[in-house]
Amino acid sequence: MHVRLRIYLTSSNAERRSKVKTILITTFVLAFSVVTFSLAHAQAVQPLQSWSEQFPYFRFTVLSQFNNQAVLDKETGLVWELAPRCGT
Repeated sequence: MHVRLRIYLTSSNAERRSKVKTILITTFVLAFSVVTFSLAHAQAVQPLQSWSEQFPYFRFTVLSQFNNQAVLDKETGLVWELAPRCGT
């Protein structure tokens, strides 16, 4: 706050306008970049499938990322443990 006050006390009107323009342009460019990135990311994400859609064949996919101990249920989008343990 002290720095801003000092700048305004020692700056001329033209310098103040220039600094305000720079801040406004920087803010606009930053906001535009964030919105553009958000829209691009939103288009890349696939929408969820309807739960009413059924997969009669190949409903489950074994997931190698989980050491083949989990399956993806394509109908619900849930990941299940392949063989749940009965005891704790």
